[in-house]
Amino acid sequence: MWCHTCKAARYCSQKCLIADLSTHKLICKTYKDFDLSERPTHEHKRAILLDPYKSSPTFIWLHCEWSGATFGEFQYAKVESYLGEDACPERQNIKYNKVLKREVEELITVCVRDTFEIDPSLLNSSVSSITAGSVGHNFLWRGPIVVYGKCGLDRDASLCRDIRMSDFKHVVDFFRSYVYKPAAVRKEPQQPITTVYGVRINDDYHKRFEKPRFESVKVSSRDPIFNLGESSDIAELIGIPTLSRLVIARGTVLFATECPTDNQYARHLHSCLHPKNQAHEGSACSGFGHAHKDWHGTVGNVIVVRQDMKPLWPHHMESICHYAHQEVVPILGHNQGMYLKEKAITEDQARAMINRPAFVIYYHQKYLIAQRDAGASVGADFDDAP
Repeated sequence: MWCHTCKAARYCSQKCLIADLSTHKLICKTYKDFDLSERPTHEHKRAILLDPYKSSPTFIWLHCEWSGATFGEFQYAKVESYLGEDACPERQNIKYNKVLKREVEELITVCVRDTFEIDPSLLNSSVSSITAGSVGHNFLWRGPIVVYGKCGLDRDASLCRDIRMSDFKHVVDFFRSYVYKPAAVRKEPQQPITTVYGVRINDDYHKRFEKPRFESVKVSSRDPIFNLGESSDIAELIGIPTLSRLVIARGTVLFATECPTDNQYARHLHSCLHPKNQAHEGSACSGFGHAHKDWHGTVGNVIVVRQDMKPLWPHHMESICHYAHQEVVPILGHNQGMYLKEKAITEDQARAMINRPAFVIYYHQKYLIAQRDAGASVGADFDDAP
């Protein structure tokens, strides 16, 4: 049976229709009234906007511009005008609905501001209208959110499409199932909230948005990164202990979501350097010289801060990551037998070669010279502010 109003939502029974009514009615009439003949261009696709200032979702015309050359021909959904021109869009794909226990018909992409947890974005009232009455602790989504469709189920699908009413059920289940467990209440007195300067290591995907690889971000001193963030053995050995977290890792996700692409710098930064005979508290090490599997593949963007909450500037992070990539990786390669005619160094020898003096020498003799040759202005000492 079909919805009598929009004639675009199909149900197996009256009972099923009634169960879906509370959320379906949020966009039923607006879907019916959305005039496809007013499509601005053939590149514009019908999408859903979850506006924090509105009590229910609305339909919009989203410009999906053809782009190409470097990454191959694809349609890029220009969501910046809705998320904010200062936003770096973070995309999560709905491919499998675990509530219904089946794949969706075609890929659905949920696009948010990637810093909405740490910037002043407002609580999203449209999402709240969807999650009202659901069981559990719903995630507090903030800022504007755009939902659009892609053709097929491949996350790299090049074609965008009109969002359909049948997609909305999957969107509802996505938000209702995106829950978290509240952390245990801490009994020590609350410290004043302060702003900590950190760095976002952008993945390869963000070259499309002309974002720098290492981008300065502001993080609240109460951000979960300071309790749950993963430390870097390399940063610890050179005397600059850091904490990291994936930008996209928010709560317990019950849907198949995929981050944009690889983040090689973040992976090298988190290479495990703890000897095999020692437990590495707080980290699931995949073996000496290797990063945990979570740092492989489509990691996406990563936020890094100093454990002591001192400012971490982009040139700090860049120099540490370049040191890890250019100096530490070859050392680990020697330990793993890369140089066939040489006896591999031991783990202890490899660790001993990664230290503060070695990093300082690298910073002054290689990193600074390379930056100045490129015309960049960087402080003479590591701790200098930009």
